[in-house]
Amino acid sequence: MPIAKGLQVNVLSKIFMKVRRSRLDQIERVRGYLHESHKVLLANDPDFLNAYDQLYRHILKERREHKLHVKTKELVVIGILASKGEYPALELHIKRALDLGDTPIEILEALEAAMFYSGAPSLIYGIESLEKVLLKMNAIDPKTKVMQKRESSGAKK
Repeated sequence: MPIAKGLQVNVLSKIFMKVRRSRLDQIERVRGYLHESHKVLLANDPDFLNAYDQLYRHILKERREHKLHVKTKELVVIGILASKGEYPALELHIKRALDLGDTPIEILEALEAAMFYSGAPSLIYGIESLEKVLLKMNAIDPKTKVMQKRESSGAKK
């Protein structure tokens, strides 16, 4: 009996891990990134993670009835994160904005706008975050600091 019970627990554990991995994959697909906090929430408070994810999808996913395009919303998020000094989160959203079709210049302009109200550090460290992301993507010359010219995705703004 203990062997059968142990096998049953092992099978249930594997099923749970597969479901958990599937949920994390889904979050990463929607957001374009996966944060360690998502794993902690899923393991300890999956109901909260589901509610948080629904709110995220409602606000930051493209929906026909929304007037503001999701790539424009990402620029707003970038400005807010830079203003608050949330640079690790800023890097995630810079990558997401680029993936959605925002150009490095558009992101730079969002950082410049944030600086007007929150001061030079938000611009300086925001640009450092932008440069880190662009370096990983080979989209900036490390010596000259010239960003690659990318056309906007053409989506409405």
